[in-house]
Amino acid sequence: MAYHDEPPLDLPCTFSTYLAAGDRYVSIKDFQKALLEYDKALHAKPSDKNCLIARGKCHLLNGDPTSALDDADSCIKDDKTFHRGLLLKAEALYLMGEFEHALVFYHRGQKLRPETEDFRLGIQKCQEAIDNSVGGPEVIQLDVESRKKSASKQRSTKKATRSNLGEMYDDRQFLEKLAKDSALMKDHNGKNSVGELIKHGIRYLDDRADFWTQQKPEYTRSRERTMLKPLPVESIKADLSAAIKLLDDKEFEESLKAVIDINTNVETHPDVNKGPMMCALQADINSVYGQALLALGKNEESITRHKKELAAAKKSGITDLKVRAMDNLAEAYVKNQNYKHAMNIYQDRLGNSTSEGEKAWHYHNWARCLLEEGLYEKSLQIAEQARDTAQKADDKVWELNSQIIVAQSLCK
Repeated sequence: MAYHDEPPLDLPCTFSTYLAAGDRYVSIKDFQKALLEYDKALHAKPSDKNCLIARGKCHLLNGDPTSALDDADSCIKDDKTFHRGLLLKAEALYLMGEFEHALVFYHRGQKLRPETEDFRLGIQKCQEAIDNSVGGPEVIQLDVESRKKSASKQRSTKKATRSNLGEMYDDRQFLEKLAKDSALMKDHNGKNSVGELIKHGIRYLDDRADFWTQQKPEYTRSRERTMLKPLPVESIKADLSAAIKLLDDKEFEESLKAVIDINTNVETHPDVNKGPMMCALQADINSVYGQALLALGKNEESITRHKKELAAAKKSGITDLKVRAMDNLAEAYVKNQNYKHAMNIYQDRLGNSTSEGEKAWHYHNWARCLLEEGLYEKSLQIAEQARDTAQKADDKVWELNSQIIVAQSLCK
């Protein structure tokens, strides 16, 4: 029996039903369907903050931080102290590359909830991302006298002049040759003489060289020379979306080929100091990679990929990516009959579940693993917890699924 593919039942349409259905779809990584359910729930209760947060997190997992930002703004529009809204906004801004702006909201959230680890980690990863983008304080020297001396030294060398003038350096060389022609330089005709025009041209180019020396110190030019061509992130995201669609359409072989190409492009990029955004991208890539392998029955390879997904997600500092990776890895362990490893993950996930519906799902899967391991008394106990939790969440689907495991455990 598949653990995560049970079809939803025909249920009465209530806010809590839609919200629970959205949570359930998120737990099985069907983010498009989850968004539809959250939309229905918000149609019933447009200003419900818990649902806005849930939909915003789903947008983040679906690679749409702009929509997540809209949900975050709706949450804190009338309550600037709503810490979950501040956290969602900070995460969305971070994924959009607005590190300084995100840092502001992480700091605001930490002031309100200093005990919340997510804000502290957010501040840390923003500061690291900013340093990776512009260089740390050890790179940028603001000593004015040192800069003046450096600029003076650069102006005295042909190498510095060539670097500053670029294509105009050849023009200056040509003017210098003309200046050595005594016949031209003896032409006295006031300001419009050939000699004066040559001198004016050389002075102008030297002034340009001085100007660019001040505007672009040597350390900046050095960084530009060694700077790598940026990875085409937007293009990779578009390719990844196409691979996800192939996966959804059950074109597993084609999806795998596509994601292998994407992964090769990223892994062979020479930038070894990958920042948080790159880690988030790697987590997304390995998520699809692992799912495609699992669908093709390559369980061991899938486990390897989801381990890489989890490692990248942890480095990104984004909690939702870590949660998704844990769920993916647990599913791969189950398919490979590594039930003990899967159970460890389900128990860990119970500690950071955000809703009763999500807890019910993890209890259910934990109970199923216990049943497969032949631990019937324990599976009965956990299945009853799953059923009771699903009842609290008004989630009839997982209540029914859990009751089935209760019955199976009693029959053993």
